[in-house]
Amino acid sequence: MAGIPTVVVTRKGFEGIVANAFSGFGFPAEASMGYVWPSEMFLENSDLSPIEQNFDTFVTGLTDWEPKMKEKGLLEPDLITVKGDTEIDSWSNVDNLYYRNLWSDSLPITPPTEDLVNWILTGTDRDSSEVIGKIRPRGGIATVNAVAVALAMAGGRPEYLPVLIGMTDILTDQRFNTQSWNATTNSCLPAVVVNGPIAKQIRLGSGYGMFGPDPTHPAGQILGRALRLILQDIGGATPGTGTMAVYGGMRSTNAVFAEDEEGLPAGWKTLAEERGYSRDQNIITMTTINGMQNVLWDFGGVDANLRSLNAMAGCMKAPNPNKLSGPILAEQHQDPDRPGGIIVIPRGFASALQTDNGWDKDGIRQYLWDNTQLPYEEVKTYTSDFFLAQWKPGDTVPYCPKPGQITLVVGGGDQSGHGYYLANACFGMNTSREIVLPTAWDDILYETEIDVGALPSTH
Repeated sequence: MAGIPTVVVTRKGFEGIVANAFSGFGFPAEASMGYVWPSEMFLENSDLSPIEQNFDTFVTGLTDWEPKMKEKGLLEPDLITVKGDTEIDSWSNVDNLYYRNLWSDSLPITPPTEDLVNWILTGTDRDSSEVIGKIRPRGGIATVNAVAVALAMAGGRPEYLPVLIGMTDILTDQRFNTQSWNATTNSCLPAVVVNGPIAKQIRLGSGYGMFGPDPTHPAGQILGRALRLILQDIGGATPGTGTMAVYGGMRSTNAVFAEDEEGLPAGWKTLAEERGYSRDQNIITMTTINGMQNVLWDFGGVDANLRSLNAMAGCMKAPNPNKLSGPILAEQHQDPDRPGGIIVIPRGFASALQTDNGWDKDGIRQYLWDNTQLPYEEVKTYTSDFFLAQWKPGDTVPYCPKPGQITLVVGGGDQSGHGYYLANACFGMNTSREIVLPTAWDDILYETEIDVGALPSTH
């Protein structure tokens, strides 16, 4: 706390996490590190004598330590000039500069020149210096300009900026808990569903290959990559120092896609409508996931439909203690926005479920929830008491507390022979934002059509 002498004790490998956490709360990143213990000291009955042997370090930290940085406030770095003997050398030198400074996501970047960033900023009416908020865990300040820089690096265009600003705003929402999932050992990542006319306007995939890559619908991959750059460069989530995600998963591009609104059966609501918005609004809904699984569908009437949903339920029942809340998140257990994973079904299967079973989204969610219950004794074989704290022997453990917490969207190619399961990571609450378009939106879309051609067919 401010004004209270403090010394940090942490284990090896978590120094970066501690530094980011201090930064995120407004303290100096180089906060006094009293002792970094070997990982072995974290084990039961380990030797704790190194703490006693380093007692002087604690005393110094509590009495004499001062931060190196004395200034407070938002600092705008100077522009950098990168040169080379040839144009190719210059581009290569830019990439090398970004690698050395850990600004790159490991893929080649588009140099965010002043002209390029200013062009992308035409995608919003907001002032470039406006602060959107802090990106945890480091607590770096996301300005509109910083978001445009990330989009430029990812190869973006002005029409993507309103969406990325909305996504960044969600990252700063305390309920989305970016502080935890952006730093944890769990290889979780944000999944973003877009509803409304903007999805088609910016060429965001909702049909074949909707998770990418798809050159006819590039928005998802580019937006997802820009989102990762924001989480890394502003939020401090550099692997091994700022984020301890053991595997990382598909974090390079995350999962950014649109719901196939044209493929919804008559009477079905879009995800945005289920969350209280109208169909003509442009809405982002974000959650966190920690894996994806393809599910093969069966065809041919009610029994085949149930076999398909049972296959999906089987994936949902796979051992994944992260979908259970544990005591830390118990108070959020009943929140309707608690994440319950994302189920993606294609338009053909959605139509069959309506025609053959008479179901809408609520009916499908109820069936999946009913068929993902597991006995406590089975879950106990792969889950610790920490995650099972709210249940006892003899109980039935549900996939999530309520059927409505399962996110269900329609998407995928017309062939409709598969479904997709985006596994629940149980970090943060499902969160939505309306996308704010600039006054020059029609002009931006006109320029896009000149640059890259007419809008492609979605399916």
